[in-house]
Amino acid sequence: VVSPSVSTVYTVTGSSNGCSSTQTLSVSMGASLSLLALANPSVVCPGGTATLNVSGALTYTWSSGATGSQVVISPTASGVYTVYGFNAGCSGTTALSMSVVPVPSISISPSVPGTVCAGAQLSLSATGAGTYTWNTGATGSLLVISPTVSTVYSVTGSNGACSNTQSIAISVGSGSLTLQVLANPATVCAGGSATLNASGAGSYTWNTGQTGPLITVSPSLSTVYTVTAQNGACWGSATLAVQVNTASPVQISAWPSDSICSGRQATLSATGSYSAYTWSSMAGTGSQVVVSPSTTVIYTVFASGAPGGCSTSASMALYVLSNPLSVLSITNSGCGTVCTGVINANTVLPILEDFLFEIDGKTLSVVATDLETVMRVEMDVESKTDGKICIPARILIDSLKNISDQPLTFNTDKNFGVEITSDNGKYKVM
Repeated sequence: VVSPSVSTVYTVTGSSNGCSSTQTLSVSMGASLSLLALANPSVVCPGGTATLNVSGALTYTWSSGATGSQVVISPTASGVYTVYGFNAGCSGTTALSMSVVPVPSISISPSVPGTVCAGAQLSLSATGAGTYTWNTGATGSLLVISPTVSTVYSVTGSNGACSNTQSIAISVGSGSLTLQVLANPATVCAGGSATLNASGAGSYTWNTGQTGPLITVSPSLSTVYTVTAQNGACWGSATLAVQVNTASPVQISAWPSDSICSGRQATLSATGSYSAYTWSSMAGTGSQVVVSPSTTVIYTVFASGAPGGCSTSASMALYVLSNPLSVLSITNSGCGTVCTGVINANTVLPILEDFLFEIDGKTLSVVATDLETVMRVEMDVESKTDGKICIPARILIDSLKNISDQPLTFNTDKNFGVEITSDNGKYKVM
């Protein structure tokens, strides 16, 4: 018995009674067998079958225990199958892989049977697979339907190897629709906006004249909105309210007055049902700020933190008056450096006992004279109109002695009466 690893010539010599003879035998070694194995199909669903084929040898034995060049398998899980081939003392082996993929789980949205109105449009969406075929003949995951009779819709989904089918029943009816409506937010401040959203139908009309399921409103007062909707042969309506929190006004005041002399200070105060105040012109924050502007400024206060989160603003002007500039004009050159008697108590003309107040533009001129000497004082003022009036000098001087240093407002009536308004009250001069 020999087991050559290479081709070998074997010689044998036999003898008997002095005679001998020789014979030779050549044993040739062949190469290992090359096997070709195929699986049809190579991917199956659970419980499916595949045919395994092999060629390249005379007899075959599979790792599963089966024999023959062709075997049928029903794998429950992915795996590798090995086959051994034999032919005249030669052998070979090969392997092939089998894949088992799960059956797709198909879902249709909406997931429960529903009722629509005749002719209404509805979208069905399928998920869970790679490709989809509907019983209407349509393909793809989305199917838009407008049924006129109750219908069962089915879709078959496939992942390439396995497929599954899911169905949904759609009933066709008529009647009123139940709408869902929502306001976001449901409460706004005056001037704020809210988004109204309606669902449950196909088309929508609001009592504002706007159309569509989504609109934006900016009510100035609390308002109830109504939406009317249609879906095929069905109709419905719904209402919702948007509450408006009306912000109370904020009041601004200035102390000692809204008119100050240049270089003076004023305290600005804001009052209202707010928790925070911010002033313009870098005046600061808080309900009270102290300012000293060099020119007239319009201050705005922004108030926030009211109940409901509302805010508002208000403005006021703080007038800055130039410090008066006195100009003395003397017409009597003989008066010298000291002049007295500009107002003559014993004048024969009553008009000479008065001050002449004259406003031209924004300039006030105050003139007194006894016909020999004239004294004129000019200053910048805030005035609505131009004009002139005479005021008895002694009455005016006696009145002004009782008033502290502060801005004064002079008002005249149609009878030429003069009223002086100060922080302390009002004075009737004439």
